[in-house]
Amino acid sequence: MLRLALFLCCLALPAHALPVVVRSGEHADFSRLVVMLPKGAQWQVEPSEDGYRLETNVEDPEFQLQDVFRLIPRTRVERIQRDIAAGGLLFDTAKGVEMRSFQLRLGGVVLDFYDAPDSVEAASSSEPPPVPPSYRSVHPVPVGAAHLDLYWGGLVADPEPSVPEIQDELPLTPRMNDSPLSVPKIEQTDKRVTAVEERLREELSRAASQGLVEIDMPKLPKPVVEEQPSPDAPTLEVQDEAPDPRYQTHDHIAFKSETSIDQARPSGHPTLGRTENGLRCASDSLFDLGAWMGDGDASDQIGAGRRAVMGEFDKPNQDEVIKLARTYLAFGFGAESRALLRDMGKPGDARDALMYLADLFDELPAASRSPFAQMVGCDGYVSVWALLGADPLPAKEDVNFAAVQRTYLGLSPQLRQTIGPDLVGRLIAMDAPDIARAIRPALSRITEEDHSALDMVDAQLTLQEGGDDADHALAKVVAKDGTHAADALLLLVDDQLSHGQAIDSSTTQNARALAFELKGGPVAYKLLRAAALGHASVGEFDEAFALMAGWPRDAEPKLRTRARDEIVNLLAKLPNDGIFLRNFFAHWEPVLAAAKQDDLRFELAERLINLGFEDTATPILAQANPPGHRDLLLMGKAALASHDAAAALTHLKGIAGPEAERLRAQALALIGEHGAAQVAYSNASDSEDALREAWRDGNWDFVRENAADTERDFVETFAPKSSELDSVPNPSGPLTRAEALIEASEKERKIFQEMLGKFSVRDTEAVQSPSLVDDIPTN
Repeated sequence: MLRLALFLCCLALPAHALPVVVRSGEHADFSRLVVMLPKGAQWQVEPSEDGYRLETNVEDPEFQLQDVFRLIPRTRVERIQRDIAAGGLLFDTAKGVEMRSFQLRLGGVVLDFYDAPDSVEAASSSEPPPVPPSYRSVHPVPVGAAHLDLYWGGLVADPEPSVPEIQDELPLTPRMNDSPLSVPKIEQTDKRVTAVEERLREELSRAASQGLVEIDMPKLPKPVVEEQPSPDAPTLEVQDEAPDPRYQTHDHIAFKSETSIDQARPSGHPTLGRTENGLRCASDSLFDLGAWMGDGDASDQIGAGRRAVMGEFDKPNQDEVIKLARTYLAFGFGAESRALLRDMGKPGDARDALMYLADLFDELPAASRSPFAQMVGCDGYVSVWALLGADPLPAKEDVNFAAVQRTYLGLSPQLRQTIGPDLVGRLIAMDAPDIARAIRPALSRITEEDHSALDMVDAQLTLQEGGDDADHALAKVVAKDGTHAADALLLLVDDQLSHGQAIDSSTTQNARALAFELKGGPVAYKLLRAAALGHASVGEFDEAFALMAGWPRDAEPKLRTRARDEIVNLLAKLPNDGIFLRNFFAHWEPVLAAAKQDDLRFELAERLINLGFEDTATPILAQANPPGHRDLLLMGKAALASHDAAAALTHLKGIAGPEAERLRAQALALIGEHGAAQVAYSNASDSEDALREAWRDGNWDFVRENAADTERDFVETFAPKSSELDSVPNPSGPLTRAEALIEASEKERKIFQEMLGKFSVRDTEAVQSPSLVDDIPTN
């Protein structure tokens, strides 16, 4: 009963009217109202006694007019009333105010109220004002407002004709009004303006021929095929849809020019460059690290900057905050700069750029996610810092190497030594060693006492060229225990492992010591990986997996997974089967987790099957989801090793190829299907095994066609064709029959002895034949 009462109360409620928002806005030459009618609603505008009337077919609209005159004055529109009968609005306007209207894509109606221009007759009868004489002056001459529409057309639209009256009883069919373009005629009375225009045309033509002018043509909308209305239906003249403001002629100049001064500057205007994905290139002032290092000692500059940070009323001065953060970064203090900006900096482009540099200096993963890391193609200072923060490395063709090289040359000596080896390493990884060699002289010129950066760059270039002394050069950098010792150690371990060499104990222990010394930093886990691989390269898998067990799961998870897979890969390549099996079963869990990689899974499973551990290979192969063809082949091979022919045939179903056919033939032979096994061996081009299965199946025709002389003679003798038996004549007399029997018996005995000799089991301890002994080379 309670629910029924609530339902009846809801039925008794009155229907809510449709709310229609009315927005307003004041402009220099007109007052705009936007009536947000629903999409598809029909409307019309017509003059009234006191202004204009808007009629709609919206049922019971509720126009929200409470905030209309908060944004526009009552100079043009004096009052707005609801017209309940027509479902619209009544606009009372001031004298001399006219209105134009058009509809938006979403259904809203735009009403612009503007002051009516003077009549054409009054304009033609009035005399033009005299042109004052011009004098030479160094100051710019202001252009009169009357001449602005010559150069900046489209500022004030022409008023539209009034809307004709239509009948209410017929449906409304909008018809677009094609009004001709009205261009004012201006008489040029000053000959000097004509001369300037002619000279400007010549200069623009010459600049265009030299490629210094770029035309920025707007994308025009596709033409819309207009439906022809019914001739009996009245039409309502509706203004064209408001043009996209991005393509207005007064919104921007339609061409871009580049002068000789622009070409000579190290970097073009920052607003002209964009990346491939549409990002606007950062301004050079945001990454001009060479200008951020002032005169004097670092402590003096930082102390002065910290004292100037706090302004009046203990509020941070944002200019001084940015300046101090830049001073920190100029001397390589990323953490201090980041802490300062996080506590006192306000959001903005300068703060974002400095935060990116701070993350980059401290090698934090957040740097690679910044939009600045995508600006490798910009022609400015941001290019080199974007390349240093990009992860993964961009394509070679996307990088502006000229800007990278130019920016690096403009850095301070300290910053060149700091980022030089990392930059060279990235250039080599991107297959741009020529650029890496080109920036080496810029590093060698400023190297005096500390040669660690230069030695690191030389070692990287030697390693890229494949020189034999690359390991020696890297070991030399490691022995100096300088700033780049850890990076050199990582390169040394990777290079030796790529050549299949074992890592010596001193290098492994050095990597462990550096990992402990730099604990918590991004390089520490790379060193921990190098130490674990060093232990694994000499068979010390217990030590390697012990280091991996102490690796936190949430610290560099991708690097941790990569290190584990590399250790298991070294385990799979161990030549000693006993050491392999002991370490395999001792570290079953990490091995099983690493077996998700296809190549590693195949290698481990095949080795285990060959060693007789097919039951252990099965859960490794079950890691694949879904299993591929190689997984199914190995599963079939493991099933055959377990003498499970039915499971093997199930795994091999639908797989083609010689190896699959060979395994299928083995499974068929195992269950006695020798005929099908012979066909499968033939499909695998294995003629010897196919012949064996033909013997077992009694397929004498196949043996007769494919066997060697002895086997073929045996089949032709003991299993001749029926046609051959019919063609042999019977002996006429008893003596002839006896001689034929003796001859046949001798032939059968000889063939039988040849067959027994061919398939006899040789004594393994028998002395080798002289022919085999002669083939063995002797000293």
